[in-house]
Amino acid sequence: MKHWQLSLIACVAGIAFGCGREPPPVTTAIEAEAARHLQAVEPRDMAQEVSRRPTFKWRLPASIGDPFVVSFKLFKVGDVDDPRRPGAPERQIAFASGLHTASPTQLDPFGPPSGCTLTGDLTDMTQLAPNTWYRWTVRAVGSGTGVEGNFHFRTRTEEATPVSPENAPSKPGG
Repeated sequence: MKHWQLSLIACVAGIAFGCGREPPPVTTAIEAEAARHLQAVEPRDMAQEVSRRPTFKWRLPASIGDPFVVSFKLFKVGDVDDPRRPGAPERQIAFASGLHTASPTQLDPFGPPSGCTLTGDLTDMTQLAPNTWYRWTVRAVGSGTGVEGNFHFRTRTEEATPVSPENAPSKPGG
């Protein structure tokens, strides 16, 4: 066989071999950049009309790998025009640690998972204040790298759906 015939056969074989495979996923530069950061899943950053008993969910970047520290903080910002404005008054009402083993990508602060330590004023609350801005922060450390994400949300006016007594979280010491 001649060189060009071998090249043609190799080319046809390469095309045939590639058929049936899915092409690699196409990601935009924005998606690739976002994948390197901690992302709010629920509630979304700057969401409004959020339940007064939210469950927080986030996505860790792949660079974290298997985290060995994941912590959560919740701050009450109040009734302001823009909670991101520097100098907006805020007060920390919750801190959760131990999430790396208990629940590294979500937290129900009104029913924290076993192994999680939750402290702050939130432990004495049944729901968040109405029509109020909050900031939540997640910090994760793993594989020699760390990330932190800060997100804001505003609660709705209506009360959260009541929790039945058998599903209500038990409070420490009572």
